[in-house]
Amino acid sequence: MSAIYKCIASQRNKELVLCLNFFTIFTLSACASSDDQPGTSSRTKTFNAEKLGDDCAAVSENSTKPATIDDAYQRDVEGDFEGALEAIKPILLKNPHDRAALKIRAECNYAKKQYASAIADLSEVIKADPERGSYFLRAQVYQSDNQHLLAEKDFAKVVALDLRKVVNKSDQAPPLKTRIIHMIFLGSSMEKQGKDKQAIELYTHILSLDKDEQSTLRGRVRALLKLGKTQDALLDLDHAINLNSSDATLKLERAECLLLLGKNTAASSDFKQVQAFKPELKEWIHQIRTKYRLL
Repeated sequence: MSAIYKCIASQRNKELVLCLNFFTIFTLSACASSDDQPGTSSRTKTFNAEKLGDDCAAVSENSTKPATIDDAYQRDVEGDFEGALEAIKPILLKNPHDRAALKIRAECNYAKKQYASAIADLSEVIKADPERGSYFLRAQVYQSDNQHLLAEKDFAKVVALDLRKVVNKSDQAPPLKTRIIHMIFLGSSMEKQGKDKQAIELYTHILSLDKDEQSTLRGRVRALLKLGKTQDALLDLDHAINLNSSDATLKLERAECLLLLGKNTAASSDFKQVQAFKPELKEWIHQIRTKYRLL
């Protein structure tokens, strides 16, 4: 830990200093965790920002690089998961530990909601090569399987690995946008566990790097509202609407905040604007008005 402190302290870059302040708590400590448990239930598939990891189309070091690996990968990308699984079979028969083949099989099983199988394959890949792409995919599988604590740990490891590459000035350091995506997923996993204060701290950190990041603003609004900090949530909604004034859902969320604060006239103004350019949201408006007895 002391070496990391010295490394970051030597940097002039604003982002690295901010990262030190925040991720000393959330991510560097998470790197030491080794709780890897398989999942058993199933839910819907979530957004996959790093489909097969850092070496998505590569074959592992000990592989003989059979031609079918490309076919399997292409079938997976096209959504032909059964075809991809068939193409991967001879590769894994020859080398059951082929990391690229295991990751493709995990991706296919994830898409098929076979979460336990996907987690087992990814855990084997991570043991051999603990790279962030595999951690990120496994975190998504955990999250889909409602194993949010394990998802949080894996997302935290991804963020920590991102930071390490930045600190070390690695050629493989991900761009800021990618790092922010990873942090947003981490914040979401915190929210799902009711860790709203921690999520707010993380979202605030992200906004110090990009004050206009819309998903982060929405995330902080959710967490603030759950903690009863309606006025702070309203400020974030105002900012988000200034960035995207045509987003009707933001205006309805702001209207509800205004009602919570007793500002009925301002809320009615938002309702009228939404009704004017998004009449299909009439039922949503009716539900909010009914909730606050404004009919």
